[in-house]
Amino acid sequence: MPLNGIEPTYETIAQNRYPGSRPLFIYVKKAHLSAVKGLREFLAQYAASWDPNGPLVAKGLIASQTDVRARAAQIVKDETTLDPTHLP
Repeated sequence: MPLNGIEPTYETIAQNRYPGSRPLFIYVKKAHLSAVKGLREFLAQYAASWDPNGPLVAKGLIASQTDVRARAAQIVKDETTLDPTHLP
């Protein structure tokens, strides 16, 4: 269903032009990175899964843009703590 005259196509959603779309975020407590076995590996795999050829896209989700995927991978790698001043 169009919103504000924009159809929800793969392209309009991927380019953040469709008003009904939004990014999907997951939040992990930093203390759990050491406490939960495999969590670091899961996060790295999750960040990589948003590639246009990734498994999430194969299930019908929209691939993240290249810069978004790179930033997510870097955040996971660096174990960056959330800064609320940078929330969308």
